[in-house]
Amino acid sequence: MGLCFSRPHTEVGQQQSPRASPRTGQSSSHTVDFGHTEQWTMEQPVSRKGLERQRNEFWETAPYYEGSAEIWQALRVVSESTDTQLAMAILDSISVTVPTGRFVDGVYDERGVCYKVPQFCVSEPANIIDDGDDAQSDKSVAALSGAGTSRDALTQPVLVRLFSGGDVRLALASDTTVAQMEQKLSDGGHVPTGARVRFFYLGRLLSPAVAPVRDMQLPGDAVLQAMHA
Repeated sequence: MGLCFSRPHTEVGQQQSPRASPRTGQSSSHTVDFGHTEQWTMEQPVSRKGLERQRNEFWETAPYYEGSAEIWQALRVVSESTDTQLAMAILDSISVTVPTGRFVDGVYDERGVCYKVPQFCVSEPANIIDDGDDAQSDKSVAALSGAGTSRDALTQPVLVRLFSGGDVRLALASDTTVAQMEQKLSDGGHVPTGARVRFFYLGRLLSPAVAPVRDMQLPGDAVLQAMHA
C-alpha cells in the first residue's frame, strides 16, 4: 500500500497565508525586534566609556559560558548593526531561532543552546552620563568602605556582573576565596541558595575555589563576570 498525501484546496486568486520562517520562528512577513530603540535604565548611571567597557567585557567572556564562539561572534555583529536586513541575514546564516521575536529574550541554535545578549549590548540606557562625569563607581566603592576605615585595612573592591542581569559590588579581603565570593552572592540573595557560581575575569575562569583574591592579581577597578547554574 502506498502513502497518499493531500494538500488543502486553494481557490484561484486566494492568497495563501505567509509561511513561518525556519530560522526566526516568526512569520516571514515579520522581522525580529533587535531592541535598538528600547527605552530602559541601568541600576547605576554609566558613561559611554563605561558602557563600552561593559560591552567588551561581556563579549570577551560570553564564549566561556556556553555555546559556539562563532555564533557569539555573529551575535556581536548583529547587536552592533543598525541594518535590520543585514542582521536578519546573519541570523539565517548561523541557523538560530528567535522564539519570542525579541532578540534580547534569547536565540537558540540547532542544538537548543540559548544565547542571551543583555540589553546594554544593543542600546544605550536612558540614564547614560557624560564621560567627564564618570565618578559614580568611585562613590559606590567609597560607600561600601564605611566611615573611618583606611583603604589599606579595607578589602579589594570588585564589581560582579551577573550573567542573569545586574551588578553587585563586593569588598573582599585579600584572603577571600572564590568559594567565599560565591557564598557572599548567595547570602545577599543575588543567586539562588546552593547555586554553583563560576567567576570569569577577562575571559579567564577563576579557579580553583580555594584560591584567595590576592593570588588573582585583580586591578582596583576589576569587573568579574558571574554565571550561576
